[in-house]
Amino acid sequence: MTSPPADSAGSLGDTGSLGDTGSLGDTAGQISEALSRLTGSTTVTPLLAAGESVHLHCTDVHGEWMIQPDGKSLSGISVTHEHGKGTVAIRGAAADLLDLLANRATLGARGAPNEPGAPNEPGEPDDRFATFGDIDVWHRFQSRLI
Repeated sequence: MTSPPADSAGSLGDTGSLGDTGSLGDTAGQISEALSRLTGSTTVTPLLAAGESVHLHCTDVHGEWMIQPDGKSLSGISVTHEHGKGTVAIRGAAADLLDLLANRATLGARGAPNEPGAPNEPGEPDDRFATFGDIDVWHRFQSRLI
């Protein structure tokens, strides 16, 4: 496995070369492992504010996660394997969601819907994800992972 570029890998650990080896189920397991590492990390700024939540949903394998503030863990978040309604919901393939968590993928522009299959202009975020709800919650969460 190769090491990821300098990004949130410090928080998530070495997620390796994503999507190149292993099964899709292994990739969902890597997402769970990365999120588990987040709950044990210490942050100065809470990863999520009170009332905010993130729902991640794999479209190619079984995998759903709810990330919510808990006020108990070092990171201030809890992660559960469940379907739920988050302040923001993000759907995509497991390898793509893992890339998103590791800051190797981006969502659409702030406040803009980002439906899979939408045309992309050069330099714009890719279209591997469908987002629902307040995308700014994701942008704040992701910026605090670095």
